[in-house]
Amino acid sequence: MERRNFMKSLAYTGGLVGTAGLLTSCKSSTAATDESFEQDESLVRAGAEFEAMGMKTYEVAYNSGLLTDQAIIDTAVAFLQDHTDHLTELNTLLQSNGFDTVDPTNADPDPGVGGVSNQTDVLEVALNVEFLAATFYFSGIVNQIKSEQARRVFANILPVETAHFVTYKNVLGLSPAIDGSMFENLSSGLDLI
Repeated sequence: MERRNFMKSLAYTGGLVGTAGLLTSCKSSTAATDESFEQDESLVRAGAEFEAMGMKTYEVAYNSGLLTDQAIIDTAVAFLQDHTDHLTELNTLLQSNGFDTVDPTNADPDPGVGGVSNQTDVLEVALNVEFLAATFYFSGIVNQIKSEQARRVFANILPVETAHFVTYKNVLGLSPAIDGSMFENLSSGLDLI
């Protein structure tokens, strides 16, 4: 499914983790104690698939040779690790509830990487990917998540994805980096999704 349609189908029809610091209570939760997780499985899986796509996008961008600024390269490597950690947490959540995990080796990169020709193009693709990720987790928390397990994981990922987005806005010189006091205003004036 095309990235734009994938995200719109989740984000705008009612729904679009955790890092290593995921709280112990969430890690010890099981399907037996949180029966509503079954309702969240498809959304958690979509998040894991999105994280796998993000990882592949970062790998392709990193290997493109288009990133020339060492600070940007270092940031991209750190953000790739964040997406790897997010996928691990989402897969742990799926597995602990008896569902199959997402294999990142089967992921395709964001289609936008095919049209990049310089570092700025790469950063713009990354900006869009991070915005879509943040929107996905925000919408999931607000509109769809039923289980405490999934809500906690999504709530742990959301601020990290938002920080990635704001970082890229700063690097690209898009001002202000934070538009207003609400998450929903972060993309003001940008042509995203």
